[in-house]
Amino acid sequence: MTTAPTGILPDDVFYAWVDISGNNASFYGWTTDDIGYESYEENEAYGLERFGPYPVSGGDHLLTIRDALYDGCEAQILLPSPSPCSDGCTLEVTQGAVVCNDMGTQRPRVTIRTV
Repeated sequence: MTTAPTGILPDDVFYAWVDISGNNASFYGWTTDDIGYESYEENEAYGLERFGPYPVSGGDHLLTIRDALYDGCEAQILLPSPSPCSDGCTLEVTQGAVVCNDMGTQRPRVTIRTV
């Protein structure tokens, strides 16, 4: 019998909630070009937002938020990747007994063996 764990599954992802606020920031809100944020508006209001999904196998993710009006007004936060959320796959392979079937003939050349 042979077993082989595969490790982190590629479908493991994580999300993060981030509270975005500004001091002397514009009234235009904030923006980002992060792959984990799908915006339906040009600029977003300050407050609590969800980011992701990010692949767990990709490790930590650096998020950059910018003020929508003031150049140079930006902040970054490192979103730590969690441990894998699902167990890896394990396969077991067991060989059965070899069975010989001579198909009614005495000549070994036409012998078929099945496993």
